[in-house]
Amino acid sequence: MDRSVQKKLQTIRIIAREVRNHCERFTKRVAGDYISIEESDLGGLCAIASYTLRRELYKKSIDTKLIEGKWFKGPTDKWGWGHCWLEWNGYIIDITATQFGVARKVCINRDRGKHYGKRTPLRFKEWPDEQRPSDELAERIMSR
Repeated sequence: MDRSVQKKLQTIRIIAREVRNHCERFTKRVAGDYISIEESDLGGLCAIASYTLRRELYKKSIDTKLIEGKWFKGPTDKWGWGHCWLEWNGYIIDITATQFGVARKVCINRDRGKHYGKRTPLRFKEWPDEQRPSDELAERIMSR
């Protein structure tokens, strides 16, 4: 692997951990206000967390893509479940994969797995208000 890619991945990992920690603190502060956000695993916070991480990485000149997708629990699941993550240089960056039972709080890999399969256009206007990302919310999360 190219040394510059390794260095950027290391920077991404550090910033991703920091943002994940801020997201965990945020969910504790607002518990009860955001009904559909799961405090223990950040379920329901994927769009907001990914958007916040994208902003923080951009400050370090790392330009990522915010991706929205759907995954299906099985053949009888007709609607699917929305999920958001970042992509950079072929890598998937997900700081809310814990909502799927993944132990690592920061996942950076190239494995598309079932949660990253079907990409859909970004339609945050259709997401519940408390799950919709914004600059204001990203700043609240990153405030100490």
